[in-house]
Amino acid sequence: MDVKPMSRTQKLLEHWEAGTIVVVVAIICALVAVPRPVLPDEIPFPRVEQRALLQISQKDADRASALAKERPGYDVRALGEAVRLYGAADADSDGDRGSSQYNQLARAVAPALEQGAEPVLALRAYQMTVFLRELDRFAATGVETTELRELGGGIVALLRRSHWIRPEGKGYRLLPDRFVLEALFRKRWNEITGLKSPPFALSLQEQRALYAFLLANPLVVGNVAPGLPWRCRAANEYLLRKVGELAAIDPEYPADIARGILLMRTGRPKEAVEVLSSYVERHPDGPLTMRARNSLREAQERLLLMVDR
Repeated sequence: MDVKPMSRTQKLLEHWEAGTIVVVVAIICALVAVPRPVLPDEIPFPRVEQRALLQISQKDADRASALAKERPGYDVRALGEAVRLYGAADADSDGDRGSSQYNQLARAVAPALEQGAEPVLALRAYQMTVFLRELDRFAATGVETTELRELGGGIVALLRRSHWIRPEGKGYRLLPDRFVLEALFRKRWNEITGLKSPPFALSLQEQRALYAFLLANPLVVGNVAPGLPWRCRAANEYLLRKVGELAAIDPEYPADIARGILLMRTGRPKEAVEVLSSYVERHPDGPLTMRARNSLREAQERLLLMVDR
């Protein structure tokens, strides 16, 4: 016969009268519900739907495949060439040449769009496919090809500066996954062409994927130890900016919890109390409410310590 170990609660309730048990259970429930002063190690991340990202990726793969089989019109090809010339100047950090090529790129956009949005979307998708292929080659060999420089601009410098790559064999292991790399490419392509509105604009799911990566791997320039963003004030200030940007586009994101945690990390418990209190007032119940209450208690205690000094 198996004997199950008795829990602490069961031991506490053993031999008590029924009426007293009700009281004890009420006390236990109250203790469980009372928030504890705890600051979470991580800020919340946006909810990313991988299936939606896969559908977006597949649609662009189909566009790129179709474009590879059918030669696009002259104006679309001219835009593609202008993107490449500007990317090469950007990779070389050549300001004068970059400015000249950017102006040429800007002039190429309108004629290409006269062919319709879909051919231009197909051009972006095709160039992204080539970019990803050359980035895979860089990861495998450590060699930055001409095509990668033309289509990615300063992407390799960005990866190194941001600690988003790790040495591995002859090349590197890239920290951004394929969906994040696609979002990064589309975002940059949209910015340099000025095509930021639908149907070119990134979807909410793409932006969530991108911000989830940035929140986990903050872009901090300088001599900062990788993997320890919470120990660096510059990283946490960067994260605060990104949380604000994400909150502006994603109403579902619990920005006040993230702000509260980051404000605590940067030594601003008074501001943390304000934003966390606001979240708790708006969400008296929910999956993140206890997390917010625990963070609020921690912020309140730190604020009291500052006042007592």
